[in-house]
Amino acid sequence: MEWDAGPRPQDNSIEVDGTDGSDAIDMDTPWALTLQEKLIQKFEQYMVVARESFYRRPIKKPKGEIPQELLEVGNRILVNRIPEPNSVGNEYLSKLNVYVYAMGRAIAIVTDSMGQDIDAQDPRRELKEAVEIRNSLRKNIRILGKEIKRWRTLRRTGHASGPRKKFVELANLYALRRRADTRILLREFRDQLSVTRRQIRKIEQSQRIRLVRRGGYSRLARLNGAPKMEIPVARVRDYWKSIIGKARPFHPSYELRDWARKLGNVQAPVRTQTLSEEQWKALFSKTKPWKAAGPDGIPAFFWKHLPAARAGLQQWCNHAWARPRRSISKWLCRGKIALLPKECQGERGPGDFRPIACLNTCYKILTATIALQISLVTEHLIPVEQVAMRKGIWGCTHAHILDQTVIRDSLKFSKELHMLWVDFSKAFDSVSHGAVRWTLAQWRMPADLRRLLSTIMSKQTVRYFGFTNGKLLRSRELKVRNGLMQGDTLSPLLFCIAISPISTWLRMHVRPYRTSTGPHSDGALEINHIFYMDDLKVYTTSWQDLAEAKNSIKRIAGQIGLELNARKCAVRSLNCADIITVRARVLDTIPVLGATELYRYLGAEQSSLTCIGVLLDRVERRAKTLASSLFLSELTVSQKVAGYNMSVMPKLRYAYSCVIFGAGKWRTLRKRAEKFDTEIRQLMKTANMRFQTSCAARLYVNKEVGGLGMKTAVEELERSIAYTWCYLASNADLQASYELAERLRLAGKRSLTSDFHTVLNVNGLEGRVKRTIIATIMIDDQTYFGATEAARALSALIRKRWSDDHEARWKSKSVASRVVQGPDGEHPAGLCMKDSFLWSARGWVASEVLRNVWAAQEGALLTRSSPAGRASMPHARGVCRMDCSPDALETAEHIVSSCSHWRANIMVDRHDDVARVMYNSIR
Repeated sequence: MEWDAGPRPQDNSIEVDGTDGSDAIDMDTPWALTLQEKLIQKFEQYMVVARESFYRRPIKKPKGEIPQELLEVGNRILVNRIPEPNSVGNEYLSKLNVYVYAMGRAIAIVTDSMGQDIDAQDPRRELKEAVEIRNSLRKNIRILGKEIKRWRTLRRTGHASGPRKKFVELANLYALRRRADTRILLREFRDQLSVTRRQIRKIEQSQRIRLVRRGGYSRLARLNGAPKMEIPVARVRDYWKSIIGKARPFHPSYELRDWARKLGNVQAPVRTQTLSEEQWKALFSKTKPWKAAGPDGIPAFFWKHLPAARAGLQQWCNHAWARPRRSISKWLCRGKIALLPKECQGERGPGDFRPIACLNTCYKILTATIALQISLVTEHLIPVEQVAMRKGIWGCTHAHILDQTVIRDSLKFSKELHMLWVDFSKAFDSVSHGAVRWTLAQWRMPADLRRLLSTIMSKQTVRYFGFTNGKLLRSRELKVRNGLMQGDTLSPLLFCIAISPISTWLRMHVRPYRTSTGPHSDGALEINHIFYMDDLKVYTTSWQDLAEAKNSIKRIAGQIGLELNARKCAVRSLNCADIITVRARVLDTIPVLGATELYRYLGAEQSSLTCIGVLLDRVERRAKTLASSLFLSELTVSQKVAGYNMSVMPKLRYAYSCVIFGAGKWRTLRKRAEKFDTEIRQLMKTANMRFQTSCAARLYVNKEVGGLGMKTAVEELERSIAYTWCYLASNADLQASYELAERLRLAGKRSLTSDFHTVLNVNGLEGRVKRTIIATIMIDDQTYFGATEAARALSALIRKRWSDDHEARWKSKSVASRVVQGPDGEHPAGLCMKDSFLWSARGWVASEVLRNVWAAQEGALLTRSSPAGRASMPHARGVCRMDCSPDALETAEHIVSSCSHWRANIMVDRHDDVARVMYNSIR
């Protein structure tokens, strides 16, 4: 591929994002010219790499923050290099992609070089030198050892061969005149070898720690303590070839044509409308800047922060809508598949990996425009039973509330209820392309949209990536002829559209369950199924309808390309005396659950209602495993705390949110959360993050005032209940569910509203939170119409109460809090709390450092005058054990500063440390 990349006439200032020249950089300054020269040099270097292939090494995120000045200089270079878009076809996008990759990689390299110390030792070079010295010492030790062995042979037998040539060279080099000199040199070599080995281990450990910290807690969270496994890339490709590599024929059946007739005349525009600048900004803002890059290796960061690249991509997308076949290249629709292992028992097969596609950012931006255009048309066409992909709906929470409302109503009023859980095998990867195109045509999607989508689908290819024997391997390319790639923002929407005929059939042919509760006679809840993406659950009062629904779902899904996974489907009946074996014969291979059997629905184990005990057993076990891998790792303190708050706590929070009409008592659940917090603190002690006698409350105090800002399971339990209640109380579609929960509360039985009132009582918020008759929420005379805003406001009040409580409990301990308050309980004069705890707030220290510093601040080190020391050694009266002074108390401050016995050793150690650092820096 060749094109003219010659420079254009340049001016001496640049403008970014439409700013005027007053905010631009003066490119005539020496600093800017030097930066520009460096950037151009690297840019030209990586242009060669970028042109070679569109399967490239991903651009790594720089260690430091990319300066805005560097981005502006890079954007100026791009403006002068990107050709005029006289033809914005596939060749233009290829050129643009090459330029952006080269510039992005150049910016990343220059950013890293700006943050490096010129005089700093390169760890890799230092390790290489140490290994060379070790190998040389080993060689010399072997030579000397063989010579000494020759001497012994000569002494024992009286004859031996002469000295080896290598020993003679070594003897001349080190002037060895006597045998004693040889033995002395051998001891010196062995001592040097021991020192060098320790140095190599230290460098390797430093590199390993640096690698772990560079990956952050997210990498450990993905692994979740699982060992590295070998991925058979070739076998995985062969397995998926039979699923996505073969096109499935699609012919609309009678049920599908009937569904199309019932749609009627859908009002839709003939052509799509051009997106406004605000819509384009919203699309780019939703892309995650450093998410895994696609095959072209360009993270979204550079498309977002280089205005020239963003403008060029936006212009190309507009042209692709008009002429897709001329604009879309094959490389654009390539994906690299990351294989995530599923839970499985026994040996793992090629089908036990979940394929997640890493796609090019420019491809995802284009498909995001398609998703936006489809959403503008289908906003009111997606079935109401599909709780996913609906704006303002909390999908899983909504599904759990409806599900448990139906079940609790059936149990309360002893009404017959039959339920069917449906699971589809490889749902996203099995949907027929023909079914997707046909469904969009029935919904009267604009012709240019369907033409663009068909072009993209016809050019999709993937490669599977995995590690084998420590090496990253990739499979041969596989053309996607069936299914939707997981990882594409457009795929969930297309999937929901394709399976919508199933919802329509169930709504028309299955008798719904009608609750006995409701605000008025016509306010009861009627429901016969819930879809959350591909998770389907059917409710009915008729066994015959359930059996017919099973057969029809299987038939209609098969026409779309889906296949029922009977092994993961299940049926349960409530308040019905029929014989289970008879039902099992009717449902063929789908199991009928007994009274004690469980089914996991949307991540929560159910018998009838959610089995909170079983659910929490599983979730807490996984949370502890993940917390253990975090705290026992080499991450910094701030990374461990962030990983705990962002990866461990959400698991518990989701489990708590699944309890709508729970059995048991609230205080049992709270005690369980308190026990979890205690076990986590014990784990932190094992991981050397704290001592047993350190103040526990300080862990949860805000970082700015001396704590770590960790979250507690008890607090997350209360906030989760507050969030779920706000959604239940403010959603008009859940009026019947709210009334049922209120009736149970007034009857003294547990429900979400009873738990919520307990949370208000515990946090002192009684009377400050009210629900109005029009389903709005008032908090301190402030009215909230949306669940999210109300939940955030209420959660902030709970969080503040907990924060004040943790800080008060810390300050109530006079010794543990002496670092933040004087003897009179007030802050020491002239002490800035923020600056004093800046080191712990940033948290770029190892766990042992934090533990020891906090222990010294809190008097938790086991000295004789510490509380723990006085308890274990009451006879010592807290006096220094070295008798340096009659009344000298043995504290940490006394040992390191005042004790005459220890002072000499400590000063020598400090002197040696300083001398060692100086020697290493100048040698």
